[in-house]
Amino acid sequence: MKINFDASGFRADTLTMIEKLRELDKTLTEDVEKSIVSGMTDQLLIESVKRTPIDEGFLIASQEKKVVQEDGGYAGYVYIPSNSPGAPYAMYIHEGEYKLGKNSQMKQLGQSEIVGRKFLERAFYENIAKFERYVTVRLRRFFSDGK
Repeated sequence: MKINFDASGFRADTLTMIEKLRELDKTLTEDVEKSIVSGMTDQLLIESVKRTPIDEGFLIASQEKKVVQEDGGYAGYVYIPSNSPGAPYAMYIHEGEYKLGKNSQMKQLGQSEIVGRKFLERAFYENIAKFERYVTVRLRRFFSDGK
């Protein structure tokens, strides 16, 4: 399953910030960049799972993350592999119109995040400020103690 949504503004802002910091301090390594993107992708997976409808749990268990080097930096992806147990109905659950089942309704009662369609997309857009803070904190930590 592949669902694209526009995160270019966030990605461009993050890459611009990293490039500017590289100009100031040449010690900002690819490992640090990859670590920051990996941490954000971990959080994106957590946020996606919170919003994912549940029947038997296959769709939640099928979500994976990966971090890849591309376009002069790193990119993180949360996705559902086409060979996973949740793949046959992932697109419908993400894009379709439906009423939540009993298990999803129960899940919704126990949390503030909305369970339902566009769970991957909303996990990103509803947490942009959190991701920006994460990048800022990690970069401050790196420049203060090198970790």
